[in-house]
Amino acid sequence: MIRIELDTVRKDINGQEWRWVNRASACGMEESGDGRVIVNLCQRLLEGGYTGEVMVYRDETPCFNPLSLELWAGGGHKGEQPLELRKIEEID
Repeated sequence: MIRIELDTVRKDINGQEWRWVNRASACGMEESGDGRVIVNLCQRLLEGGYTGEVMVYRDETPCFNPLSLELWAGGGHKGEQPLELRKIEEID
């Protein structure tokens, strides 16, 4: 099982300005920026020879149910959010 950690990091725009961007990290690799950081990281992990299921966490909170690395890397993931993270309207 591969555990991907999500967080935000500060990205300097120039010497006086900065903004927050998303970062995904796992197995000593990291991907940060705008866009599909989880998918990009999974593609790099797959190229590096990793296989198995992926769990995505922000701190200790799971963000998605377990899904295979191949599905994440293909960008065609159809995983659902865990029930406790869904909006109340979606649960009914």
